[in-house]
Amino acid sequence: MPDIITLEAVYDNSDIMTDYFDRDYPIQRWYVCDVQGKVITESKLRRALRLLPEWLQKFNWTFLRGEKYSISDHPYGQLRVDHGTDLRFPCSGGMGGGMSTVGFILTACTRRIFEMNDRVDNPIPPTYEAMKAFIDSKIKEREQKYREARERAQQEQKRAKEIVLGVFSVV
Repeated sequence: MPDIITLEAVYDNSDIMTDYFDRDYPIQRWYVCDVQGKVITESKLRRALRLLPEWLQKFNWTFLRGEKYSISDHPYGQLRVDHGTDLRFPCSGGMGGGMSTVGFILTACTRRIFEMNDRVDNPIPPTYEAMKAFIDSKIKEREQKYREARERAQQEQKRAKEIVLGVFSVV
């Protein structure tokens, strides 16, 4: 059973060309509060919304009921903002990628699952400008990882060519 409410910053990483649906790819999650009781309701999520920094409260949050299927990321219901944040994140979906709008999801999960990848004491950026700087740092971090992966692949390819050429020169 869920025992905490979290805020997620997400973007749509879906790829229509391959029929890959990934609407809520996470950028970061933050702890908001503990859940009172066992059932997650819209009113509990709206109370948690009042605990967020004021700039986040101003968005148009929409409630969606829980998704009751085997691999649902949000089986308990959620409040979400999909439009109007003016924050963008590069997505890998589609033809050559592009930019996707950053959205926010307020949902419930278990503390144990949350703490596998995230820290409870990690503060939510207090201002819109701080969130924008955070998103920009995540974009740079991702670009650096892609650059390093490309360099490793090129080095591996070069080594493979040297091995093949070496085998042919011995024969």
